[in-house]
Amino acid sequence: MSSFKCLRRHYTIWNSLSNVLWHPGVYERVVSLLPTARRSLFPPSCTNPCSHAIVWEDLVRLGGGHNKPFLSQVAVADDLDVGLGGTCVNVGCVPKKLFAYGSEITTEVADAKGFGWDYDKPGLDWKRLIDNKNSEISRLNGIYERMLNNAGVDVVKGRATVKDAHTVAVGDKTYSADKILVAVGGWPVMPDIEGKEHMITSNEIFYLKDAPKKAVIIGSGYIAVEFAGILH
Repeated sequence: MSSFKCLRRHYTIWNSLSNVLWHPGVYERVVSLLPTARRSLFPPSCTNPCSHAIVWEDLVRLGGGHNKPFLSQVAVADDLDVGLGGTCVNVGCVPKKLFAYGSEITTEVADAKGFGWDYDKPGLDWKRLIDNKNSEISRLNGIYERMLNNAGVDVVKGRATVKDAHTVAVGDKTYSADKILVAVGGWPVMPDIEGKEHMITSNEIFYLKDAPKKAVIIGSGYIAVEFAGILH
């Protein structure tokens, strides 16, 4: 099974679990077990179980990420060049997994010799990896768009400005709701140091035209450690 098929299997398993959570009565029971402070963040009931989504009728959500339990009547996706699904799907967990799976191939081929398998020395076609990664992400973008459409969510593409406690503006239009959920995800920050014009972040590495022969990673968080393993 290829890495891309493994990833699709991962999402299939997650959606199967979602089917259980959104089954009538199960969602309400889960919410009732939450601490009171957190319980108030959730709608009292799952009003649209067939779409695997909770629709809070009087909520505007800022952000196009994959936080499915917070599907609202209106979702505003910012004007950055990122598709629906947010940071994780476009420049985070999903492409990182594909890169990580690909980086393990040489080790697996070497280990296979001990089990009686002989392979020619594997070679990496970086462009093919990037193209396949982009295709998989586009497929997932489409899935999230269909989920939102099926849930009756109006997706507004643009940068939102919060005008007051109940109003956001996108371009020359305004949207009002009882609640405004800010779920805009994360974005890497370039440190203000000498030579930063020669540096890239974890976003850009997913779109490099050529595989880096050498790399220096600044940072020791889990993203830095993961990329150290991938590039090694």
